[in-house]
Amino acid sequence: MKFCSKSKMIPAAVIPLNDFVLNAGLKIAEHFDLPYNSNKTITLCRTKDLMKEVLESKNIPVVKSHRFSTIEEAKKLANNIGFPLVIKPLNFGGSGGVIKVENNAELEKNITLTQTHLKMFAEKYDSDADQMLMEPYIQIKREISAEVINTPTFRHVISITDKFLSQEPYFSETGHIVPSLLYRDKCLSAKITEMALKACEALNINYGMAHVEMKIGPDGEIIVIEVGARTAGDGIMDLYEKSTHVNIYELHCKAFLNQLTENELPKEFFNTSAIGYLHPEKGLIKKINLESLTDTDLTHVDLVAIRTQVGQKIESPKDWSTRYGFVEYTLSDLLYDHDFDLIKTTNTIAKKVFSIGTE
Repeated sequence: MKFCSKSKMIPAAVIPLNDFVLNAGLKIAEHFDLPYNSNKTITLCRTKDLMKEVLESKNIPVVKSHRFSTIEEAKKLANNIGFPLVIKPLNFGGSGGVIKVENNAELEKNITLTQTHLKMFAEKYDSDADQMLMEPYIQIKREISAEVINTPTFRHVISITDKFLSQEPYFSETGHIVPSLLYRDKCLSAKITEMALKACEALNINYGMAHVEMKIGPDGEIIVIEVGARTAGDGIMDLYEKSTHVNIYELHCKAFLNQLTENELPKEFFNTSAIGYLHPEKGLIKKINLESLTDTDLTHVDLVAIRTQVGQKIESPKDWSTRYGFVEYTLSDLLYDHDFDLIKTTNTIAKKVFSIGTE
């Protein structure tokens, strides 16, 4: 505010890029009377149980969330819901603190793990450190997201993203591919598109990108997991730029500036793009051997990025904090061939790059 007063300049827009700045962005937008999603919309999109109540009221399939803050409350809820179940933070992201619970013996231990994660990160990321959610476990394994651009006059699904998850009991995202193979099923992809648009409308998301996560059953069943009133994370936006030759961040900005037109939306995909996260075996990193990668290892690879160092203790994948780098790929074939296994290929690179020893 002091800068604005001194420079005689005011912002043209406030453009949020993740969940954790939505509330701060709202205050700035309100002060300068700028276009922004409403306080109600942001509250719903950051509060998973309230979000699902609204979606359910619009006949959008969800799994009901139950709020608790103590072990005693959790035990009562677990008796009513039954095992297996999932516990997660009320309004945190990045899969942090999301854990499957198989039985009563695991319940208190896993709640403590979620609480420990929240104590480390909740305050920094504008999240509730005490309240958590409990949900019935969904047997469906396949997960996707739909990336939706919103304006006051139109909404449009940019595309559908294939998502890959770590081994349970955690649900860390280990890779993404765009566009999804589900586009081979025109009927199902149309249903997903319709559901994503309906979810954004129900939550009154009127500005910018929204990230709609869903489970897709083998019979075409669709369950909405959650909706973020913000851009997709994990490099997904960059994948779309590589595949469509359109900068999706630019579309996001133009939406908040009330300047986006429908003829600027991407009209086709030119290739398939992917990102896989590096998860070495457990232990201590003794050496990082990028030079060990051969041309064969680097087929389709655009970038190998290391986000760790020698001496780092490696943990099993559980959330955003247990990623040790990533690999980006471009495949010339649209709707990638089944011979390309993103997770297997990325794990092979991780094994060659990282020399792991015992503590």
